[in-house]
Amino acid sequence: FSHVPFPSSEIFRQLPVRREVLEGIVHADLIGFHDYSYLRHFCSSLSQVLGVESSMLSVRWRDHEARLGVFPVSIDVPGFKEQASRPGVRRIQKALQRGQSVEKLILGVDRLDYIKGVELKLRTFRRLLELNPEFRGKVGLLQLAVPTRTDVPGYIQLKFEIDQLVGEINGEFGTPNYAPVQYMFTSVPFEQLLALYRLADVLLVTSKRDGMNLVALEYIVTQRSNDPGVVVLSEFAGAISTLSHVIRINPWDVDGTAEAVRDGLRMERNERVRRHRTMMQFLDSYHATHWAESFMKSLGRPSAESAGEHTIDLTRGSAARQARERIRQLLADQDLLIFLDYDGTMVPIAEKPELATLSPAAKERFARLVSLAHVDAVVVSGRDSEFLEQQLAGIPVSVAAEHGAQFAFRPGSDWKRLVHGEKRRWRAITRRIMSDYTARVPGSFIERKRFGLCWHYRQSPQEFAAYQARKLKRDLDIALANLPVSVIAGRRVLEVRAGGADKGSFVRWYLENHPEMRRRTIIAIGDDRTDEDIFAAVRRPSVTIRVGAAPTSAEYRIESQTQVLELLEEFSSYGGGQLGLPGIGENGHQAPSV
Repeated sequence: FSHVPFPSSEIFRQLPVRREVLEGIVHADLIGFHDYSYLRHFCSSLSQVLGVESSMLSVRWRDHEARLGVFPVSIDVPGFKEQASRPGVRRIQKALQRGQSVEKLILGVDRLDYIKGVELKLRTFRRLLELNPEFRGKVGLLQLAVPTRTDVPGYIQLKFEIDQLVGEINGEFGTPNYAPVQYMFTSVPFEQLLALYRLADVLLVTSKRDGMNLVALEYIVTQRSNDPGVVVLSEFAGAISTLSHVIRINPWDVDGTAEAVRDGLRMERNERVRRHRTMMQFLDSYHATHWAESFMKSLGRPSAESAGEHTIDLTRGSAARQARERIRQLLADQDLLIFLDYDGTMVPIAEKPELATLSPAAKERFARLVSLAHVDAVVVSGRDSEFLEQQLAGIPVSVAAEHGAQFAFRPGSDWKRLVHGEKRRWRAITRRIMSDYTARVPGSFIERKRFGLCWHYRQSPQEFAAYQARKLKRDLDIALANLPVSVIAGRRVLEVRAGGADKGSFVRWYLENHPEMRRRTIIAIGDDRTDEDIFAAVRRPSVTIRVGAAPTSAEYRIESQTQVLELLEEFSSYGGGQLGLPGIGENGHQAPSV
């Protein structure tokens, strides 16, 4: 486990023993980091130095596979809460409060180490008083600097600079009754530290680089829930990836940090309570014991993914022109059967599922396309039947809902259930585990379907939520191992669905039960992992297309969802003769993009 930040590959590559260091690390069975960015830097260094590509979940070096993970360390949350509420701590807090001459107190707790950015904090405080004269005499900074490496010349020089800055600020803004900076170059008893946490209105952390910084966690846990303080936290501290409602700063931006501290001092109680409550919901469920257990029990191995090395981009270059000509020859005068995904294919991906709706113009174009005599289409989506009926009303397509668990010949016709089995047991387990992750990942939510449950994290902090999604998948894989379900990772969504409800199984069922369709040439288009099942299920020759840059088994790819309809109109013009469809120019040339 690497407690310190892992440097970017551009810095790491400067080490003369860089190769030896990496080779030593990758021989471990499990390699853990505090933050996803540290893991990303490590993987980049593996690529740059050893020429080894990793999946961010594992790396194979020669004949050894090392698992990779992000395990942000935590603290003894129950212990801190219990000790902070003791009478002795309260007495010390009251005594400190009586001795304070200021209305608002900013607290800094750091080792006097160059990575902690104490000098940046002092410059920020000076700028705060310069920009906000009303704070003079009313706001103070108490900086606790714990001595470390006091015999090292660099640290001796750092202390001299800090002492000088403290003197300058107190000399410029101080009065006989007001010392702007209270500076303590010492360690303090634990009870006094807890009392300082409870006394301070703002905790200011200005680390230049910090593996985690547990001071921020300790401060949050020791606050009063009905009147908590505010954390202003450097984006270069590892804790920024786990604390979702702190005020995030770049400590090198002194003016910006001063504004953030001002906002923290002025923040209304209701907002402070809301932020504190959200972070405590996570910290109460993830303390030091959970961190250790998650590290020691991280035994899941990732699945290998196809690199899609032979996929041809249909949107650019001579290879695209040659591929389009091959497709034209394949589809010439043929009847077509189109299998089409919905989200990310027919419509753009939306922040909220209910916002992914077909525009009237797109709906009209799809309806005209699939009304052609030589074209049949099936929309195969993970969406539920009610949503698809509403969006596809008036379009003559067949519809498979929830990855093929239900099928309707046309929107509005009766739905046929294709998946059977007991749902209650696996739904209860899934809901409980997903609820735990929903509590710790801000912005995530659970979508309930008839044959599945989805955990969405599109509106959550990106790197943290992506990591939590990987952990959630491993937990669900283990918990549901003996139950008739599948756990599928999509685009910022994780879905548990009834066994047999997958797009590949549906396509095979559809072709077996509709023999008249077997003679048609198939076009299949999709944008995520679930659509890979369709690509694997369709017979050859066919045209399989992946939307986007992700690895795929499809033969072709396009860059964007906005190109799908135009491409289908072009391809449909090859089958059954030239038909002059919208979006196709004269002589079959592609019209400008819509």
